[in-house]
Amino acid sequence: MIAVVHRSLLAWVLLAAPALASDWTTRFHEDGVKVQTREVESSRYHAFLATTTLPAAPEAVLKRLRDIDSYTQWFPDTPEARQVFPVGASAVDDTVWFNYLRTDVPWPVKDRDTVYRNRLVRRDDGLRVEIVADPDVVPETRRVVRIRKASGFWHMHAVDGGTAVRWEFHLDPGGNISPALANARVLETPKGALRALRRYFGG
Repeated sequence: MIAVVHRSLLAWVLLAAPALASDWTTRFHEDGVKVQTREVESSRYHAFLATTTLPAAPEAVLKRLRDIDSYTQWFPDTPEARQVFPVGASAVDDTVWFNYLRTDVPWPVKDRDTVYRNRLVRRDDGLRVEIVADPDVVPETRRVVRIRKASGFWHMHAVDGGTAVRWEFHLDPGGNISPALANARVLETPKGALRALRRYFGG
């Protein structure tokens, strides 16, 4: 069972929502997917809120989100994805797990990567997967830039006909990357991911 390891208290403190500097603005609303963005105080990069309804039970959606080996097939611009373990841990935990993701970024900007710590919370209003960057779980490499600040959550609850999904996230990509490029991804990533989930579940 994975223990909650080094910096665990700090990591979950960082999970608190970032200071938001504006209201949500709808940027995309088609095919059952809605994506909104807004500015974040003391950050050049926008946060996003993406919502949809999937024709599947919340547990089935959770299972797909936990299937890290499938991310290269459906999560946008993700050529590498795998489960990783902190030092001293070697088994999957039902409530806390760690995923390594590498994000493809157009040349000449370097790709980004990080490890995300995921924590499942079962609540009266549904399932919530809280996410925070835990960048030092695996060593950095020179070929990519490590994302060191990221936090957000997936929330899923049962509705007539399936599961309502709410995905909220904000990250700082680090390094020398223009806000224009990063903020374009803030729209395209959730749009592509939720569309892919809808195709997978037949929505």
